[in-house]
Amino acid sequence: MDQKWHFTDIIDLEFFLHRDETGETSTAPPHSVSLNRKIYLDFARTHAAPFKRRGLLKYWVDQLRDIENQGIDWAAGTPGEIFHESYRIVYAILILVALISGATTAWTLLSYRAENPINVFTFLWVLIVPQSFLLVIRILTLLMNRLGLLKNVRGAYRLTSSLIHGIAFKIKRAGENSLSAARRNLIQDAMGVMIRQKRLYGPILFWPVFSLFQAFGVCFNAGALCAALTKVTITDLAFGWQSTLMVKPQALYRFIEYIALPWSWIVPMPYAHPSMGQIEGSKIVLKDGMAHLATADLVSWWPFLCLIILVYGLIPRLILLFYGIWKHHREMGRLDFTHAACDRLIQKMETPQVSTLSRLFTQQTAPSDMIFKPEPEYQEPLADSGESMPAAIIFIPEDIDAMFAEDDLADRILSVFRLRILGRVRYAMDYAKEKTALKNLMEQTDVSLSAARLIILQEAWQAPIRETISWIRDIRNAVGKKTGIIIALIGKPSHKIKFTPPRNSDLIIWEHAINAMGDPYIRIENLGG
Repeated sequence: MDQKWHFTDIIDLEFFLHRDETGETSTAPPHSVSLNRKIYLDFARTHAAPFKRRGLLKYWVDQLRDIENQGIDWAAGTPGEIFHESYRIVYAILILVALISGATTAWTLLSYRAENPINVFTFLWVLIVPQSFLLVIRILTLLMNRLGLLKNVRGAYRLTSSLIHGIAFKIKRAGENSLSAARRNLIQDAMGVMIRQKRLYGPILFWPVFSLFQAFGVCFNAGALCAALTKVTITDLAFGWQSTLMVKPQALYRFIEYIALPWSWIVPMPYAHPSMGQIEGSKIVLKDGMAHLATADLVSWWPFLCLIILVYGLIPRLILLFYGIWKHHREMGRLDFTHAACDRLIQKMETPQVSTLSRLFTQQTAPSDMIFKPEPEYQEPLADSGESMPAAIIFIPEDIDAMFAEDDLADRILSVFRLRILGRVRYAMDYAKEKTALKNLMEQTDVSLSAARLIILQEAWQAPIRETISWIRDIRNAVGKKTGIIIALIGKPSHKIKFTPPRNSDLIIWEHAINAMGDPYIRIENLGG
């Protein structure tokens, strides 16, 4: 099966992840393993171990998409497929509009009355200069961004994004006093989702839009070039030049030579650009008209103008179009799918399940009224390149640290998260102290932070106040933006039970607070119960 990811797969992945987290995903038949576990077992049977997380998640998306589309032959059934069809329609309309607008613009510029030849300067100023100016800015921006010179400079894309987020933030602040707590939490969650998706898929979302604009430029210039060649073929065109400024023919000739450098070594004269004599012979003097101008001089400009459209309009846009497509595929290839939602899904898929089923009554002497149904045999979990993230560093509040024995804590973490404890850090929300302890711990191991998970044990009844969230942000900055962080919540210990379940209301409060952070690599989990 194809393991190559496409933009539509990303949309469907997020759609199915959301449904899975909200419990809306279709389940397997009663008294059998869950659908996620079944897909994992099917993948393990049909793929040789070790297999990659990318391949497993792609298989999961494809299987759920097939289930979603069962019995639907007349339309696309998933958001990704709907987006793909919509994108194709928009792309086709954009190409058509670009071709028509480019051809119309060039055709209009090349239309003239017999007493007024086509002014070369007007043609260049309208058709070439604006898009060349934007093209130069775009190329310089890409180069400077590549060299790291625009880290502190906000481009148009970032300014627009910042403006949208600023307006949303002001609206949120303005409505905090008038909205209920539930409404405020809903708004904060929505903003958190926006921030998370931007952090995860920002470049992936940018490059398709970039390529779409470049495709428009390609088709615009192609339409203009086709219209120009058609106009030259079926009509008799006359070109000239004029300016209120006292431009000498020699200066214009040197300027033309400079413009024609990209093709002058390939295209022979006089097609590369007009000669000195042709430039002098095509100068338009308003009071004299064009009766005294020679036809050969007036028609000598058309190859030069067509080559300008080709070299300065069409070819650069083609290069940027292919560059945008290449960058999009490159960013897709860089996705590691280690954010919190994928971690939670992988955890569900890797966890073995056991089901029981009451046996129908046959006779009084039946030896048992329960049937044990083990799940089918399965391959080893993800084991390549540390993608299964088996190691975890656990942070425990110093006031309850003594309650948890090493073995009990290790068994609990392994059974709930399928992670082994790499180290243990006591914390008192003193960022400098905890950062030093974490650094000392990592120096004693050969595991990098990018190949581990950070578990922060927290009593759920203690509300996530601003100081707590600020400390979590500091820890995030210390471990890197892609290291997974799990906020493991427990309730108040009672009757020597350490891992008591937290109240649902506390879980909801913590979930809202963490979601509002907009960090895709932090998740809330219930460690009690």
